[in-house]
Amino acid sequence: MEAELKRNNAVQSNLANFVSLIQTQNDILAKATEAIKRMSELSILAQDIVKTDNDRISQAREFKELQNLLSEMRFGKFYGIDLFSDSKFEVIVDSKGKKLNFEGIDPSNWDNYLLDKDLLAIDTTEDAESANIILKSVLQFIGEARSKVGANLNIINKISSGLKILNQNLSAATSIIKDVKLNNISINYSKSKMVYNSNILMLEHSKFNQRRILDLSDFS
Repeated sequence: MEAELKRNNAVQSNLANFVSLIQTQNDILAKATEAIKRMSELSILAQDIVKTDNDRISQAREFKELQNLLSEMRFGKFYGIDLFSDSKFEVIVDSKGKKLNFEGIDPSNWDNYLLDKDLLAIDTTEDAESANIILKSVLQFIGEARSKVGANLNIINKISSGLKILNQNLSAATSIIKDVKLNNISINYSKSKMVYNSNILMLEHSKFNQRRILDLSDFS
């Protein structure tokens, strides 16, 4: 049981690391959502006919900065692991080495739209109109990605919670077994001590009888 408990603790540690990875994914996607919403807002503002060229230049600059920020998020890593790729995450979920596969976040929609600086721009009203349509699609993709991340997190938390309960039960069972063994050792020790004391008494009694016989012999 102790060996299984140690293996479960190792699995629990692995699950905790995967939870951290998923939470990092979710945090980045949340920031990406806010950035895209702001880009969509800028694309609408850029279509305002009363805006001057200077206004549009300022808006386009902020738009590009957000686009660069999203590009950095897209290539984010967690201890060297790509946070966003179509690769699956293989995670050990029990002490016997059973593995579950969790789908990754396919960034193809992200790549197709957000990383193409020529496709996504608000330098003209026409560009801004096209950008707003694209951003709506990207926002939907981000929403779906966050739902997938939430589902993965929910599954891992349930597994982790179940494993925690299992470990508590194993720990309690191990303690009981240790207590029983200790009790048996104590009983055996008491028995041995009783036998030892009994032997000592017998020896003392034997010596007493021997001395008495000698004393009687001397007396006679």
